[in-house]
Amino acid sequence: MAPCFHYFREENAVILFVCSVIAVYYIIMDIILYQTLHNTSLVKEAAIDDPSVFSPFHPLTIRLLVLDQTNHYIIRPSTEVFNYMTNFSSMFSFISPNIISATHAVVSIVVGKMVSSDNLRHRRMGAFLFELRTWLVSFAGVVYRSQAGRPIFSSFHGLYGTTHNSVCDMLGGVVLCVGVAVYVVRHYGSRRTNDVSIGNGLYVQAPRNCVIVFNIFLYVLLVVLSYGFLAYFIMHLERFLEKPFHDPQLTTVQTTLLHSSATWLFLWMWRFFTQQMFQYLVIAIAMDKIWDYVSTALYFFYPTVIILMSMCYVYIVHMNSIILGGEFTS
Repeated sequence: MAPCFHYFREENAVILFVCSVIAVYYIIMDIILYQTLHNTSLVKEAAIDDPSVFSPFHPLTIRLLVLDQTNHYIIRPSTEVFNYMTNFSSMFSFISPNIISATHAVVSIVVGKMVSSDNLRHRRMGAFLFELRTWLVSFAGVVYRSQAGRPIFSSFHGLYGTTHNSVCDMLGGVVLCVGVAVYVVRHYGSRRTNDVSIGNGLYVQAPRNCVIVFNIFLYVLLVVLSYGFLAYFIMHLERFLEKPFHDPQLTTVQTTLLHSSATWLFLWMWRFFTQQMFQYLVIAIAMDKIWDYVSTALYFFYPTVIILMSMCYVYIVHMNSIILGGEFTS
């Protein structure tokens, strides 16, 4: 038993090391992004339409600036390069983005089944498949933009395809959480045992099933609230910072707001929530620390997200009062 326990400890150490290296990479890229943003006009960036240029820093849009680091620096560039190298969107034009979205929805169901397994290897395979699903989510967007002739990574409100992809994306996160809830109830729930060993002869009281399900529900609810408010925040920032103004004074104000530290801080903080919260859960699954993560993360994420949402709303009102003379419409 001891060698097996030591083996899993070594595996967790490898996972932590890899995550640390990736985190350093994210920090370096964010620093470059910050410097790039301060020398950029989003209005001018919209004129860059060369699909053969692969850079996480050009063309910049609000939608890209709030994208989580995993998608921004790893997944999205790989999907762009793959599509360019294989000419997938043109050679297989009969494969629409909606078909790809339906495919990653099916993969999500497999993920939910695997992460609910009692076998750690199966759960880790489910975590890997979730990353494949995330790659397909991004690839669906790449194919859509390529086939539609819109290379800029920005929001397309009101379109059926983007709504369909978003729904399938959210479905993937929900199914992942359902799978996690099934596993935790089966492993820790009071229906199975009253006490759970934590090693060295120590035991803790197992959480009740209702507590487990409620905590998972709160986690899903937090992600949904984050997605909803972020869409609202993006919509207004696009209106303020990506729309060209004919008045030179307003253009100067627009540029000043874009380059302000407050704007960057809010954009940067949102990169750690929404989709990235599923990445945290995937890491917890791989390290076999699911319940430890879920039961403690809520205490940090909920107050942080609520405070961030409140501050962003106030900032939107502030930007509106400067640019549009107080004609703010919520």
